[in-house]
Amino acid sequence: MSNLNFKIYLIEDNGSYAELECESLGDEFTTSFSTTVIQDISQRLDSLSKNISLKATPNNNRVLGNLYSPSRFSDTTLPEKLYYNFSPNRGVQCQIFEDSIMIFKGTLKITGVDLDSNGNYTYSAVVTGSLVDFFGKIGNDLLSNVFVTDYHHHYTLTNIVNSWNMNYNDGLTEPYHDFFYPQIDYGKTIVQNPGKFDLRNFRTGVYLKTYFDNIFQKYGYTYSGDFINSDIFKKCFIPYAEQEFSNAVKKVFYTDVTTGATTYNFTSLNHSAAIDLGAIVDSQYIKRQTRTFTGVDVHTYVLTRNVTTQLDLSVNFSATSLDGTGSTVSFVLFQLDTSGTPITSTNSEYLFPTSGITGSTHLSLALKSYLKGEGFGIVANTTSNTASITVNNAVFNLGASGVTSQVEIVSGDTINLRDVVPQNVMVKDFLKSLLKFFNLYFLENPNVPNDIIIEPFDSFYQKALTPATYAYDWTKKVDLRSASKISFNTQLPSVYNFKFKTDDNNYYNKLYTTKYADVSYGDFSITNSKGVAAGLDIEVDFSPTIIVKENGDDKILPAIFKGELTAKQSYKSNLRILFNNGYTSCNPYDIVLTNSGDTVTYTTVSSGLTLTNKSSHILTDTNGTGIFSLLFGVPNEVYMPLTQDIFTLPNIYSDFYQNQILELNDDNVAVFDFNVLLSATDVSNLDMRTPVYIQTKAGGMYAKILNIDYYNSKETSQVKLQKIVL
Repeated sequence: MSNLNFKIYLIEDNGSYAELECESLGDEFTTSFSTTVIQDISQRLDSLSKNISLKATPNNNRVLGNLYSPSRFSDTTLPEKLYYNFSPNRGVQCQIFEDSIMIFKGTLKITGVDLDSNGNYTYSAVVTGSLVDFFGKIGNDLLSNVFVTDYHHHYTLTNIVNSWNMNYNDGLTEPYHDFFYPQIDYGKTIVQNPGKFDLRNFRTGVYLKTYFDNIFQKYGYTYSGDFINSDIFKKCFIPYAEQEFSNAVKKVFYTDVTTGATTYNFTSLNHSAAIDLGAIVDSQYIKRQTRTFTGVDVHTYVLTRNVTTQLDLSVNFSATSLDGTGSTVSFVLFQLDTSGTPITSTNSEYLFPTSGITGSTHLSLALKSYLKGEGFGIVANTTSNTASITVNNAVFNLGASGVTSQVEIVSGDTINLRDVVPQNVMVKDFLKSLLKFFNLYFLENPNVPNDIIIEPFDSFYQKALTPATYAYDWTKKVDLRSASKISFNTQLPSVYNFKFKTDDNNYYNKLYTTKYADVSYGDFSITNSKGVAAGLDIEVDFSPTIIVKENGDDKILPAIFKGELTAKQSYKSNLRILFNNGYTSCNPYDIVLTNSGDTVTYTTVSSGLTLTNKSSHILTDTNGTGIFSLLFGVPNEVYMPLTQDIFTLPNIYSDFYQNQILELNDDNVAVFDFNVLLSATDVSNLDMRTPVYIQTKAGGMYAKILNIDYYNSKETSQVKLQKIVL
């Protein structure tokens, strides 16, 4: 390949660049362009330049930071990516030119350095396309880390109801359309009661488009495509999934400091004293309460809401004892249940020297869940009959850096959206499941840097419907003298199973799967009588949500609760997708806080609400008529009254998969492997969405491009094409 004119440029984020010397890229240098595999329609492929070999010339060594040197060091916290700070694992923007024509751009990484018997080094490299690069930047990042906008707002009933129509502003932000508060039965009302609805059932739903906006912005990309701006996508949201509606806080969220000296004297009759954290006053998290234990009044501190958190206490003290050595002093931090009974404690103990002791202690109750009304207290104990302990200052914290606390949200709280999105969900898993759900294709936008075109199958291959208008004519480029191959569609799966993730914790989901032999609500299977391969499961990470109208209630609501109808419970559910259809009128009902116990009671928040949100897996038009279903197929039964035939609505399978499967199973479909002599200009202008035309002595055809392995303009490329049946 020494006669070929290749150039490779590495580009810093600030636009500066360096050229790699590539007199020889290696005889196996290949650039592959791919979209999908017809045997597994759930797979997505990307472009890739591989088998790149670079000699260790002085220039290349300088640009690549002398990677072969055992003593080299790079610092990934610095912005520079080339020369002294080049890192093999940190990708660098790359452009590959052939005869001054750019044939590929992506991200270059060095995969290894080889040393031959003559002492010559060679760098092995790979350049990946935009899709691989995009997911590489995401890595194992969590969904909760991608929100670059705060989205602060108040949790109030007024804002909840206004959010149903996406047109409100509570004074903390500009008008926003990024999230809302769907009316979902999360089980907080505990029992069926048409006239009551618990405020805590209103939990944040975040639109899919909001996730996409923040994900792409976080990693330095934009996206384009008509589907992302369609009603089907824009009205989709992810309901809240945690057990209790709470803020996920990864820091100290409450702290109190007691300063000044307080002295506690001990006698032979009393070896314990409650430490009074005088700075703690009634707050949004804690209130003071005095309780008596073994005749001693103890200042305890009761939580005013449910939290999952870590408790930490630091105390500076000095102590003396006339008993001398052998006596001890200890501090105890203990948890109390709602009745005031100690149930968990931790302590630190110190031995008295003759002259007394001065020191500090740190006590911690590890991360755990605390119910509203539970609390804690601090006690100092001593074995001495004549001890004196002076607490100079004490610091008490709820929460800790790096520890995820869950703090129950109550009316009036200020909410940051990043704290109420699904926790411990990886961005890459979330995106890949959405790609699979809607059968989406990613393609680098050739006209806009760092922009990814996102379209479902039918839109991606729109040009294939009228191929004569758009097709590349490759008739004169095909090497008909070399070997070619024709494959037919007999190796396709014998059955396609479109499946939601099961959720047997959910009351209605379990009711359905038990009745219908472990088939989830909205699953769908289609048999391919021509296929001979094993069945293909196309399973997403989302669970279906069953919509329910309970007896005596005119509200029709999504059901995401476990337990029984007479004893509903909230739980941590799987991720789900629903539509927001706005609101409609209904019979009056009260918004309440439900009090559990032997008898369920209610505290009224607001009376006589006559509007209800219409969240559903069915998208409706402005007249309330269903026009699309977020299910793969038709369920065997529904749990709501029907005002129209919803069983014939378009759905995920019919709109996003059916045409592809019908196409693959057409008797006239075939896949052709040709050797094609492509120029650098052909590769530079390549668009995998555009069909090609080839005329042979046996006849002509239009075809979709499935894969191209391009070597250079002097050699034929291996091309895989799928015939378009007109």
